[in-house]
Amino acid sequence: MTLSPKYNAKLQREFPRLRVRWSTAREAWQLEEKIAYERTVDPNRYPRAAVDSFRRFSDGYRLLEEWGPRGIPSVDRLITGLRQGNAVRIMDSLGLANTDQWHALLLHKERQAAALRWEKDKERGREYAGEYYDSLAWAEGRTVVSAGVPG
Repeated sequence: MTLSPKYNAKLQREFPRLRVRWSTAREAWQLEEKIAYERTVDPNRYPRAAVDSFRRFSDGYRLLEEWGPRGIPSVDRLITGLRQGNAVRIMDSLGLANTDQWHALLLHKERQAAALRWEKDKERGREYAGEYYDSLAWAEGRTVVSAGVPG
């Protein structure tokens, strides 16, 4: 499988040390970070299953993430996810396609939480208003009559 040359170019404008490449051994896309190794390794001394590790090692990279053949996110989504930590995994688990949907979901949850807080505050306000009225009446020397009790 091939990746558009613009994909890594755009990714590296934001994160110069990262690249995405296709692994023929694992048949998966791999996100890798450029690092400096202190020594080199001869890949001929190790099993074929380790070919990706040696390719990364010889190029000076380490594996950060891996996706299946159709699981690679768009470059914009990947950049957003890298900026926000685990956002890509969270978006996948919620079935969200882009950051606009992510933002709308967060806004919806904030509004729901605010409405719930408002309802609780109104209920507490009703309770405290009655108690406050009664204590103020007693402090002013007025008679307080409870509902249902003849005064």
